Amino acid sequence: MGILQQLETLLGTPKMFSPTSAPGFFPALPAGQLPPVNPLLTLINDKNTPAPKFPLTVPAIKSLLESVGAGELQTLEGQILDAIKSPIDPANPLAALKNIFAGLDTLAENVATQVVTLITHQLVIGASLISIVNALKPQNLDAFFAAQSQYFFGHLDAASKKNVSGYVTIANETIAPPELPTPQAGSASDLKTVKSYFSRKTGDQYVRDLTRVGFEAIANDAWSLASRYDQIAKNAANNASPEVKINDADKAHNWFKGFSDFAEASVTSAVEQALQGGGPIDSNPLFAAGVATAAGTAARKAAQHVFLQEIGIK
Repeated sequence: MGILQQLETLLGTPKMFSPTSAPGFFPALPAGQLPPVNPLLTLINDKNTPAPKFPLTVPAIKSLLESVGAGELQTLEGQILDAIKSPIDPANPLAALKNIFAGLDTLAENVATQVVTLITHQLVIGASLISIVNALKPQNLDAFFAAQSQYFFGHLDAASKKNVSGYVTIANETIAPPELPTPQAGSASDLKTVKSYFSRKTGDQYVRDLTRVGFEAIANDAWSLASRYDQIAKNAANNASPEVKINDADKAHNWFKGFSDFAEASVTSAVEQALQGGGPIDSNPLFAAGVATAAGTAARKAAQHVFLQEIGIK
């Protein structure tokens, strides 16, 4: 099983991406004492626990790394290029995708058509996208393409009613193309900086950013993450039910961000190292960046989903 297929499988069990699912995360209880209904919420509401106890681990990493064989990137790239170059029946775009992923016949036809188009024009991003599409089965990819549009062209800010740059995540973080530095006339060092900038901007950064905003959008839609995130503030209000009452909304928001950041950083770095160590990647070095970012962002969104579940926001 390749790494994208393994990622698809793991997304079916989101808890695998949450550090709270690792053995020993929650303190041991005295004999005979029943665990609280929402043990993570109990930790957040405990003033004596300002942060989770380190070290933390993400259980999914072991399975992801075990799926990375020698030449993983070359195999994946070859499969997709073969699909692109082979005759594709316009009335049945699933035919090409079935050569790479099993189970795609369960997807809606319009989703499959959009995925084929994306793979053809954005090879690395499209390849990574299939795993989350096949796992979460969105009804369409409207949210995905809207997120890519916002990344390049900005979005309408609800408060100011003005167009604001970039795509904004549910935790109010902006993902946007970097601004081009302005070199001073005749400065050799500045011209060298601009040359380096263009190389980075047109490759690794675009792949990482567009993969992330796409995964963000699909997971937000499939797991209703935006409205559930807003529920944190509501559960911190005085009239919230005792079983879901949040004593400190700022702390809950910080833990939400902390768990998701940790899951993404841990998975991204581990997968990218494994891919680069699995064989030469000179044929398409961006595959490591794209696939690792896909795995890392999937970990981020799954960790967010599980965090909200575990504090009583279903």
